[in-house]
Amino acid sequence: MIIMLWFFLALAGAFLVAIYFMQIKKLVKSMDPLVSAGIVFLLTGLSLFTLSALNGFPEIGEQFLFAIGMSILLNIITGVLYFKALKTTDLSLAIPMIAFTPMFLIFTSSIILNESPHPDGIIGILLVVAGSYVLNINSNRDLLSPFREILKSRGMIYMLIVSILFSFLANFDKLAMLNSDFLLTPATSLSVSGCFFLAYSFALKKPILKPMQKTVKTIVLAVIAIISSTILTFASWSMQIVPYVISINRMSVLFSVILGGLILHEKGMLNRLAGALLMVAGAALIVLSSSGF
Repeated sequence: MIIMLWFFLALAGAFLVAIYFMQIKKLVKSMDPLVSAGIVFLLTGLSLFTLSALNGFPEIGEQFLFAIGMSILLNIITGVLYFKALKTTDLSLAIPMIAFTPMFLIFTSSIILNESPHPDGIIGILLVVAGSYVLNINSNRDLLSPFREILKSRGMIYMLIVSILFSFLANFDKLAMLNSDFLLTPATSLSVSGCFFLAYSFALKKPILKPMQKTVKTIVLAVIAIISSTILTFASWSMQIVPYVISINRMSVLFSVILGGLILHEKGMLNRLAGALLMVAGAALIVLSSSGF
């Protein structure tokens, strides 16, 4: 049961990520995306700092400053690229690119953390990637449409870069955690990133306080979801290698589809069944390989 604990933590984290993105979808309808990111990241970071203080600040390892510095830098770069891409690119084309992060993690985790998945686990990761990609394809698009768009869309190039950078970000986050704990690392990274986005928004003279007054409930729900998800994901990293945890974390795509159908009454649920089955099969392989079967 202890061997499987990381899986349940990562899966619960994935479900909370889906809840988080549902709240963000509501938030960006009435608030600028950069402002939204700044507010949610900063409030989440400050909340985690409080929890870290109550828990007792950990002893800091010698690699913490380097790892957290890289984490903050990558958080900011990916955030800027992500929002730039969504300004010019359809969501149904942009999001499938993010599905490839676990595949890149097979290589980056081996280099940065010396973590290598079992061959069966690699197959499981690839199945999760394929399932996540299929789930994200709009019914009006074909499977190769995102790749064709790369040739003519700067936004798609941005999203592919984001997917690659995410694979480095996860590893530096874990490295920072190994040199502190699972509370102080995300607290530091999210607080600094949130301050950057808010300062950037202020420099662009975007309204900040007024939109907040109309979206307090949504902001609170988003913050609670991302705090819980972050703690669960970082805790699972302490038990299992990054490629496996992030692959299970990508099950948030599946949960988003289910929640979209049940709560938002979105259509096309049956068309996404193939992607869902691929992800479940991939998750099963990862669990079996990590358990030594």
